[in-house]
Amino acid sequence: MPKFYPTTPKQKQIDYKAQLRMIENAEVKIKEKMIMDIKKPLSGISNNAPYKKIHDLLVNNIANLGVNNSLLQYSEFVNNRIGYAEMAFLRGEAYFSNAIEAYRDDLIDKRGKFKLLNFKDDLSKKTENEILQDLETELQKMNFWDKLKKAIDTSLTFGGALVFIDCNTDDYTKPIYKNFEKMNSNGEAVQDFKIIEPYLCSPYEVNTINPLNSDYMKPSQWYISGAGAVSGTRIETLIFKEAPNLVKPIYNFLGFSKIQQMREAVKIAESLNNSNAEIAMRFRTTGIESGLVEINQDYAVSRSLAINKLRNNLGLLLLTDKEKYFQTDTNLSGLSEIQNLALQNVAACAYIPRNKLLGDEPSGFSSGEFSTKNYYDTIESIQATILKPFLVKLAQMILWKLNYNYVLDFEFNPVAQENAKEKAERENLATDKITKLFTNSIIDGEQAFKIGQQDGLIDNNEVYAFEADEPSDLETENLLSKVLPNGEATEAITEQA
Repeated sequence: MPKFYPTTPKQKQIDYKAQLRMIENAEVKIKEKMIMDIKKPLSGISNNAPYKKIHDLLVNNIANLGVNNSLLQYSEFVNNRIGYAEMAFLRGEAYFSNAIEAYRDDLIDKRGKFKLLNFKDDLSKKTENEILQDLETELQKMNFWDKLKKAIDTSLTFGGALVFIDCNTDDYTKPIYKNFEKMNSNGEAVQDFKIIEPYLCSPYEVNTINPLNSDYMKPSQWYISGAGAVSGTRIETLIFKEAPNLVKPIYNFLGFSKIQQMREAVKIAESLNNSNAEIAMRFRTTGIESGLVEINQDYAVSRSLAINKLRNNLGLLLLTDKEKYFQTDTNLSGLSEIQNLALQNVAACAYIPRNKLLGDEPSGFSSGEFSTKNYYDTIESIQATILKPFLVKLAQMILWKLNYNYVLDFEFNPVAQENAKEKAERENLATDKITKLFTNSIIDGEQAFKIGQQDGLIDNNEVYAFEADEPSDLETENLLSKVLPNGEATEAITEQA
């Protein structure tokens, strides 16, 4: 039986109102889901609770915390954050490696010296130097300076470093009280320090609610891979560039790494370098105006390949009277300036003088001394404000372990090495000062000699003889008249003669 079809297909009417309702419902569900994802870290916490647990997938890959529970309110910043795996990979790149190692070495290689702020000779059986020598011996046994150097390197690479205070206990959740009496009486003397990389840990308990508390945005407990929850009192963090509180969860409640700060500038510099290399390889184009391509394309291609292979300074190129040879060159002026600006931007982001970061010599009228001086001023500022409190806090616990209840301090040695001109000027000023003091009879020759030795102006191996001039008879008479009755001074001088 034949089938008959209508000449025009039936058109299905579209219910626009129903589609709008579906779209609105979908938008509502998406908003509700985003709100729930934001509220998840706050769920189950009463309004009066000062703490809450942060489970953030972005920073807990190793610890496996907070799976399927990312903080979506920070999504716009995620693309700008470098993961720990990428940081570890970029640590081996030349720009990043030079910057981190330069900062690390300048911060700690020159060392310094400890001193006791409240030391009194009459209250101790040992001198201050003997106590400090005992401290230095114990620090050497623990490889303290090597571990401190590793902590600095880790912090610059990953944005922070955690130092675990090993008090020889298995209960990591138990807090320790950092004072002389409690640490020694409870048997919690420090046995060792261990450096923990940020990718092996995550903040476990953090006060993110009350900004009036002193522990606001500071983890009171950490989760360390393989160890579990650890009291925050057993962890000391070293952070050089602390992240703002608004984005701290993304940065593991630590800070910005040197790699994070330099990445974009290095990416631009490497891109320009690759582009300039390609331009340099192809800055000249050679051509032949010929009708051979229209006559025989295969022969034209073969001839071109042969010309490219045989072309050199000793070669000869034959052309017909209808062919014309030409060359076009790309102007390379300005490319070096663009590359230099990119490298200068890398040095600026690393906050290291270019000659120190790249190993090249300063150009133009600048000798580089001003930028180097600013760099060393920055290093000394970091030492005084960040590294010194961190260093003293760790060494203080070692001093308590040795049963010395003193307040410890540390003074860094100068970072910058003075050149011959600066040294000569400094010594001349010091010598002039000592000379004026001696000339004005404020100090005698022996005192001047000791001051010169202490300031390094006089070699300790040199020997100087001080011979006092014989006083005149008038000077002797004036001196004796102060202690002898009238008339006896003249008689004493006469008898001496």
